[in-house]
Amino acid sequence: MAFGTVSLAEPPPALAKKPSKAAKKIAKKAKKLLKKKKFDEAIEKYEEAYSEDPHASFQLGIATAHQKKGDLPKALDILTQVASGDDKKSAKKAAKAKKKVLKKFGKTHGEVAVDSTPSGADFVLTGGDEEVKGKTPWSGWLPHGKYKVEMTLEGHEKKLGFVRSAKKEAGELKAELEKSPEPEPE
Repeated sequence: MAFGTVSLAEPPPALAKKPSKAAKKIAKKAKKLLKKKKFDEAIEKYEEAYSEDPHASFQLGIATAHQKKGDLPKALDILTQVASGDDKKSAKKAAKAKKKVLKKFGKTHGEVAVDSTPSGADFVLTGGDEEVKGKTPWSGWLPHGKYKVEMTLEGHEKKLGFVRSAKKEAGELKAELEKSPEPEPE
């Protein structure tokens, strides 16, 4: 199983305001579900609260539910998004939570990024039991190991490369895709 970047609509705008009462009410139900260890239901409720009012605090709830569920890649992706957001209070909480998750998760998984120039290339990343398909740029978390990457883009030569997922070191592959030669006129 491979994991990609999670996106919850758009990152929240600069938030000086508090969440709406309606969204808070939904989030309160999510918190109760979380305490009952009904993680999927809690995630749904937090997402509903976020749809009602895109406040970073609800993203933190979603990340917490994923973390408790054991889906650390999704939790990390969301925490990374919140930590880089404009809501300073939530960003600080997310950075702290991310550090905690990384301590546990980083023992078995590493962050990997695949990119190309020009961007938008299709890629297949394989290694071990993992296979990830996507478009560049891409980043995600994979079990430690070496991965073969094959990139294709119409009008360009196929490119092969390798990327490694390792403890405490992000793996990155950035490839320059060369244009395919023009067919010779007959």
